[in-house]
Amino acid sequence: MKREGGGEAQTFDLAASAGLFVGVSEFEDPEIEHGVPFAVDDAVDLAHYFALELGLLAPEKTSLLLTGAPAKPESVERLAELSARGASLGRPRLHEIYRGLFAARKATGAKGLFLLAAATHGLAEEGESYLVAEDTVYEHPLGTSIKVTKAFAEASRVDSERALVLIDACRELLNPEVHRSLGGPKLSETFEKAISTARGVAILSGTVLGGFSFDDLKRRNGVFTSAVLDGLRGAAPAGDE
Repeated sequence: MKREGGGEAQTFDLAASAGLFVGVSEFEDPEIEHGVPFAVDDAVDLAHYFALELGLLAPEKTSLLLTGAPAKPESVERLAELSARGASLGRPRLHEIYRGLFAARKATGAKGLFLLAAATHGLAEEGESYLVAEDTVYEHPLGTSIKVTKAFAEASRVDSERALVLIDACRELLNPEVHRSLGGPKLSETFEKAISTARGVAILSGTVLGGFSFDDLKRRNGVFTSAVLDGLRGAAPAGDE
């Protein structure tokens, strides 16, 4: 990756950081019967933590693309605070997600942090993994969803050596009885291949190969997001020795 002055970035510059947080709890197409109940909470809670608690993103360079409302009062308050501090709010429609992704990549400098977090449905087909947008069409999902390889490619192109992608997108997919050809509710081997093509990016996914992501009904987040936040706060349980 390119570095300012031809050398490696040694210090952190808040003004050179940018983040995009996508939470798709509801979908326009009524054929997509199952929403993702805590996707908005996931996006809001992560944005608030990185921007206002950790101070790694300036609020004015933090973008949230959301559909649906937060499920818990704490997330409602966090969203209001983010907006009041200058974070931009939009809808997670296909082209808006791509625009937000490109804008965050271009806004990230050599001494900053690029961060992409997405919570939604996921699907796989024809060697590609996809993230389902608000306006994904049930009968034509591949052409109306976000290519995971494109998202990872943008993250790989940032000038910074600090790029983080958090993906929680393997929940129950559309209607598996109808869309068996899409590979069921898991991102399968295509997601693993997409990760393998990324360079210089730390990628955390909500599931292992062939697995599922679940919701934490008590915390009102995805289990993955809950675990990420616990880990960042130093509250994750210790593993076996």
